[in-house]
Amino acid sequence: MVKIKSSVRANNTGSVYIEPPPVDPTIYDDPVALQTDWNPLNYDSASFCTYRLTRVSSDCLAFKPTLQTLALFGVFPFAGIVLLLYTFSGHLETFPLLLGLCFLLLDFICCTIKRPRLCLTRGAGCLS
Repeated sequence: MVKIKSSVRANNTGSVYIEPPPVDPTIYDDPVALQTDWNPLNYDSASFCTYRLTRVSSDCLAFKPTLQTLALFGVFPFAGIVLLLYTFSGHLETFPLLLGLCFLLLDFICCTIKRPRLCLTRGAGCLS
């Protein structure tokens, strides 16, 4: 087996990314793998796995956030609550109050509205 090193490149927006090694679809022995494009759609995303496909039941697969994602999203409400406690502990200032509310709103948006709710079920014909 030959190990191929990845290379560091810059895209047209100026951000630097590490190009992943190419995938050899013949190792999967699957006709769908041969028709699949294995290049990333976006290099400006997270540098870690954010969601995993897990089996919810015998008839359903769903995307669940990883521990790294939950830890990252846990920083926002923690920072927001700390800023709100600071504001209401006698330091009635506008900036920490607004920043704390923005952090709580950002956490709400990330964890509820923007969370993927994709569930693959046998009844919908997605699983065989």
